[in-house]
Parts: sequence; C-alpha cells; structure tokens
Amino acid sequence: MTDFFRLLKHRFPVIAACAIILAVLMAIAALASPPTYEARGILQISSEVGGFGFVGEYFNLAGSNQQVNTEIEIIRSRSISEVVIDELDLRLEIDDVTWPNPIIRAIHYIFTDKLTRSVRTLRLDDVEFTTRSIDRDFILTYTDDSGNYRITGPDGSDLGTGRQGDLFTSDDLTLRVTAMTGSRGAKFRLTPHKAWGILKSFREDLRVIPLGGANRTNLIQISWRSGNATLTSDVVNSLIAEYERRNTDWKTSTGSMQTRELEARLAETTIQLNNTENALADYKNQFGVIILPEEARLAVNEVSAREAEKVDINLKLSLLQSIHSNLASELHGENFLIPPALTSDPLIQQLAADHARLTVDIQNLLLDYTELHPSVIAKMESLQSVRQNILDTLSATVSGYIRQRNDIDEVIRTLDERLYSIPDVERDVLSLMRNVEVAEEANRLLFRRLEEARLVETTLEIGNRIIDYAVPPVEPIAPSVKRNLIMGFGLGLVFGVFLIFLIEVFDPRLRRPEQIAGYMDGSPVCSLPKGTREEIATAASTLALAVIKCESLKRTPSFSLLRPGPESGTVREQLERVISVLSTGINSILLVDTSAPDGESGFYKTPTSPGISELSQKKEINLHSVKGGKIDILPAGESPSSAHVTNSDVVDFIKENRDNSDLALYFVSNFACDPALRGWTGMSDGVVLILHRNRDTLTDIFTTLEALEADKTPILATIIFD
Repeated sequence: MTDFFRLLKHRFPVIAACAIILAVLMAIAALASPPTYEARGILQISSEVGGFGFVGEYFNLAGSNQQVNTEIEIIRSRSISEVVIDELDLRLEIDDVTWPNPIIRAIHYIFTDKLTRSVRTLRLDDVEFTTRSIDRDFILTYTDDSGNYRITGPDGSDLGTGRQGDLFTSDDLTLRVTAMTGSRGAKFRLTPHKAWGILKSFREDLRVIPLGGANRTNLIQISWRSGNATLTSDVVNSLIAEYERRNTDWKTSTGSMQTRELEARLAETTIQLNNTENALADYKNQFGVIILPEEARLAVNEVSAREAEKVDINLKLSLLQSIHSNLASELHGENFLIPPALTSDPLIQQLAADHARLTVDIQNLLLDYTELHPSVIAKMESLQSVRQNILDTLSATVSGYIRQRNDIDEVIRTLDERLYSIPDVERDVLSLMRNVEVAEEANRLLFRRLEEARLVETTLEIGNRIIDYAVPPVEPIAPSVKRNLIMGFGLGLVFGVFLIFLIEVFDPRLRRPEQIAGYMDGSPVCSLPKGTREEIATAASTLALAVIKCESLKRTPSFSLLRPGPESGTVREQLERVISVLSTGINSILLVDTSAPDGESGFYKTPTSPGISELSQKKEINLHSVKGGKIDILPAGESPSSAHVTNSDVVDFIKENRDNSDLALYFVSNFACDPALRGWTGMSDGVVLILHRNRDTLTDIFTTLEALEADKTPILATIIFD
C-alpha cells in the first residue's frame, strides 16, 4: 500500500493533468451540445374504478401497486402513443440546422448562439407526405422576420414559398406552419419518418413512473424529453388528455351498462310488487283485515331478507357471467379489456398488471421484429397464459357465488317449511304476505343499488384528478456544464490512475530506486530527485564510501563512474557538483573523461581536445587543472573511441598521473551498447553506477549489471539523478 501511495504522489501531475483536460473537454462538449428539455405532468388515479356495491368492495388504489402499474402500462401503450404522434404531427422530425457544419455550429453555439437558440422554434400542423418522401430531408428557411419561409427538396430543388398560418402544398409535402420564431436565415431540417420508427424513439423519450418511492401512492408522473421546450409540454398534456378520455369513456360505458341492468331489474320488481299488493288488497276486500301472529310475521321478514340476498347474488352473477363471456370471446383477440373492478380479489389486480405489461412488451418487440420471432412468440404465449388465468379466476368467483345462491335457496326452503307449518294461519294468507314482503325488500335493495350506481357513474364522469399540467420548461435538463465538469474531473482522476499503472507496467525506464536496489549486492544507492545542496552532499558521501572501500589497496584507488545509457548533460552538471564536494576532503583527483559531450566543453567547461585521442596519436598533452588544482581532467579528445583503452601510450599516461593523485575517476557512458568500454572498468577497482531516472532503460541497466558480473567487477555504489 505504501508503494501505491508513493506512486500516486510521484505521478500526481499526470493524474491532475488528465482530470483537468477531461473536465475541460466535457465542459466544452456540454456547451456545444444542443439543449434537451423535459416537461412533467402529475396524474392522480381515481379510487372509484367502475365497480358497484353488488360487484364487490371497491379497490382502494391509494398505495395499490398493481393498479398503479396497470395504469402506467396503459399510458405507455402503443395505441395512446400513436394518437399523440398523429395529433402533434411528430412523424415529421424538425431539427435546427441554421449552422450545418458541426464545428461551426459548436463554435457559434458556445460563443454567440447559446443565448438565442431557444428563441428559434418551428411548429407545424396538418402535415402530410408521400411514401417517397420518407427519410429524406427537406429544408425550411426563414426568408424574413414577418412569417415568410421557403422550402427546398432533398435534391435542392425549390418547392415554393409559404406564410405562417397558410397551408403549404407540394407534390411531396403538405404542411401548415402554426408558429415560427427566429430571425431571417434560420434553417430547419424536416425529415418524414415511418410510423414505427418515430414510435420507437417517442417511447424511448417517454417516462411514466409512480411517485412515493417505497411508500407507493396513486400518483403517476408523466414526462417526455425533446429539444423543443414547447413541444415537450404539448406531448405530455396530450398523453394525459388521451388517457383520460379513454379511461373515462370506458369506465362510464361500464357504469352505464350496470345502471341499465339495475333499472331493468327495478322495473320488473316494481311490477311484481304492484301485482302482489293488488292481490293482497283484493284478499282484504273479500275477507277483511288480516292479522298475522308474531311468529308468522317474524318468519315472513326473515324469508324476505334472504330473498333480497338472493337477488343481490343474482345481480353479481349476471354481471360476472357477462364479463366472463365477453373476455372468453376475445381470448385470442385484441379487445381483451379487463374491467378494473371485477372482484376485490388481489389476484385479479396482479393478473391485470401482468396483462398490461406483457401487452406493452409485445408492442415494443413488434417495432423491431415480426410476429414469428421467437421472442414475440414467447411473450404471446405468456399473454395467453395470463388471460386464461384471469378467466379461471373469474370462473372460480362465479362458482363461489353459485354455491352461495344454492346455500341461500336451502335456507329459504327451510324457512318456508317452518313458515307454512305455523298453526292457525291460512296458507293463502301466508303466501300473500310473503310475496308482498319479498317484493318490497327486493325493491328497496334494487333502488338502493341504483342510487349507488348513479352516484358512481357521476363520479366516473369526472375522471382522474390532474394534479399538475405540464408547462414548457424554462431551463434544459441537459447538457449541464456543472455536471459535465464534475463527471469529467472524476473520470479524469480514474483515467489518470489507470494511466500511471499502465506506465508502471509497460514503461521500460528506471523510475524508482527500488527497481534495482535488490541487484546492487548491498552497495549503497543514493537517489537525488531534486539535486539540492543536502542531496549533493549525500551523493558525495556515497562516493567517499566507495573511496574508503578501496583504501586497503597498495596503490591509488580508482573506480569508474559508469553510465549504462548515452551521454546526458544534466547528469554531467550534477556530477560536477558531487565531485566538487568530494574534492574538499581529498587533495588531488584525476578525472578521465572517456567520451566527448555534445557541446564544445567537457567537465567544468574544459576543452574536449587535446585529450585521449591525441595521446593515442603520440602527441604531447597537458591535463586541465580546476578547483584550485585539486581536480585534474583528461578529456576525451577530438576523436573519442573505446579502442583507446588498449593504447599503451594512453594507459601509461593515465597510470603515471593516477599514481601522482589521491583518487582516479573514469567517466564511461553508453556502456550497455559498447562492449569495448569494459576495458575502462577493467582498469578500475570497481564501478559507481551513475543512473538517470526516467531516461535509462531497465534493459540497459541489467545488461550493464550482467557484464560487470561476468567481469567480476564490484559495484561500489549507485547514484541516481533526475
């Protein structure tokens, strides 16, 4: 972990540069990108879903996940989307191309156009186009600031001019411009699309989600995204309006059907009540006042109550059997419409939500595949399975009501037997009183149900509650310069860390002392990352340790300052400072420079010639004395060569001057590439490796180490310069 943080610290400039560069690029991309607007509307799903008391308890939609999910899938359905697309003429895609070249458009948008782009808008109506116009580009250009425009065809031909509010007609395109804002010269590209293509993109930009998070409510948020702020709100409001129209029509039609059923049943019961009352009145006129004993009166009341329960159950059965019959007939059809209030059974809610979801999934798949595609077939099979489960659940509910009716029939039969077995009461009187009470109780029940049905039907006409209509957004949701800056900076940090790890793995150069410390046979390694005075002194101490190692010799100690890689002016300058510090503790130093630098001077700015190459030619030369005579320098000469180490004149001259000095140093560079340079290390008692961080390659260093090991030349110390 320590190495990791050391690496991050060492490479922090790389990481920071990546973060800053990527953040700036992301910010520029945000400024150059066209805006995206999003309009939102909120809809509250009504709790009255079309059911009445005789069908079962109302569903409580507040917090009902399944019902909310069902309504969400209905809003996202293909049929509603198609109506909105046709109503708003969305099959004709409109793009602002005032600046057609992407680079020029980006520059204008960043520096001048950003403040005015939102005021260039175009809205169309009554759009019609031919099949040959699909996916071809038409250009509409504002010819002035008074609502006039010109349209050119895909081939550049002039299709004519028009004016805002008037119908424009051509062979390939017909439209009416209802709104146009912007200055003269503004251009818009008009591209007609196939219905399935625009439907797919429309539904990708549409979001319908429940509000409330984990605590689901009956609130649904509908949103849609587009580059036109006004269009986004129009789309959302049109979706809400179309969903409300369909929802209200369907529910009120179901409510009207149930109301008519109740009215017909009530009319029949009223006629039956009138007939039984007339029969009872005739009997009273003929035989006088009828007085029933208490036991008989209670028995008649109980029978009438049970008969009313039976009427209620028959109403439920009639409605459920009708719904079952309608659904069964559409089992494989497209009009399998599930009433949202069949029963209070939560299984129906779950199945209805699954049915809506699968229906939308199939519609989405059919945008890309045919009905014979395996994915479509699998979804269709799942849909049929759900429909069959709905029918089975309804059948089980119907069977339950039939059993209840049979149980009530058995109770009524028992009560009738007890009623007619009461002594001292004529059977005809009991029958008349029973029929009147039963008819009255049934009439009261049906009247109450009819009032409930009318109340619910009136409520359904109001529909769901629209909490918030969508309004044109003022600010775009994307792109966000701030968000792009933060994202770019974060991604830049991640990329920077990843980059330095790649550098760490694949960079062949020396980066840290730890990479070679294990191969130095315990000799000291001195790293000078900055080259300050204290670090130069440390390096000089390292050289002094190398001298101490050679003090046991009977002659003047000598060692090579060995560079595995090529010549480096920076290393020469820092090495001069190290040798200068070392010379303060040593009387005389002989510095032999075996290679000529790129410039005109060698160590301590001394001339590079005459030197070793002139000695090899038997010429007389003199050493260059610097630092008050403490350092004598033998330069490389005019024509340096590794072959000079074998020249007897050169060797004799160096030995003579070495014996007259306290320390001899041989500066040898590019050792890894020239095997002949091993002659210089053979003349010395050991080597001090002089390395250059981030320049010397590990290959050169290890090649040098292998050569030294083969020659049994000891490594006295290692100094690493930046």
